[in-house]
Amino acid sequence: MNVQGCDASVLLASTRGSKAEKDAGPNLSLQGFGIIEQAKAALEKTCPGVFSCSDILALAARDAISFIGGPKWKVPLGRRDGSVSLASEAISNLPGDGFTYKQLISNFAKKGLNEADMVVLSGAHTIGLTHCFKVTPRLYPSADPTLNKTFVAAERKLCPNTRSATSKFIPIDGTNGGHTFDVNYFKNILSHQTVFKSDAALISTSSGRRKVLSLAKSQPMFFSAFGAAMEKMGRVGVLTGTKGKIRTKCSVR
Repeated sequence: MNVQGCDASVLLASTRGSKAEKDAGPNLSLQGFGIIEQAKAALEKTCPGVFSCSDILALAARDAISFIGGPKWKVPLGRRDGSVSLASEAISNLPGDGFTYKQLISNFAKKGLNEADMVVLSGAHTIGLTHCFKVTPRLYPSADPTLNKTFVAAERKLCPNTRSATSKFIPIDGTNGGHTFDVNYFKNILSHQTVFKSDAALISTSSGRRKVLSLAKSQPMFFSAFGAAMEKMGRVGVLTGTKGKIRTKCSVR
């Protein structure tokens, strides 16, 4: 999620006097920036100054998820790009991996997203990677007692308690190596096999547990709800008309 909204602020590079969102702690596991730049460069050759980095990013997210078995959804175009990107805002605005259920609801509400949106969008953790340093606090010196013991043993093999393993990447949902978009994320929560406390928090309340149980039982339901929530999130903080700009390079203001 871009801090300022859907304005591609997360693509901007840090400058000598300003550390950008992409270099903030919560975003250090993000990858694929070069692919977005390649798409932008190709579009600039054929349609210079027409397609924003914001629209490219929104389309790339939809198509990447669809490519690995996930749903498709409508992506309205016409966004323009922002020019503000601050690491400090990423740290203060993005949901933390140790958030409680109440904190997660509050965080998403600031962007106009409700409790149901929060739970279903958390399902994006069925894909992607994180660093071992995000996981080891739940594994060492003693494992979080709420975690499945078999899961703990497997994660300790992936993330030994050594300095050299700190920056190693591991799947957030290891069921299929983090490469398949499915309901296994929700099933993992119910079996207490989650790398983040914020994921485990989704079943810490009766309301959250009901939602997770429902999504875990039906992949079509998850896909439909996820697509609708992504469409809703895609309208957050959009710049149009005379607001914002069309960047020539996505990493440059």
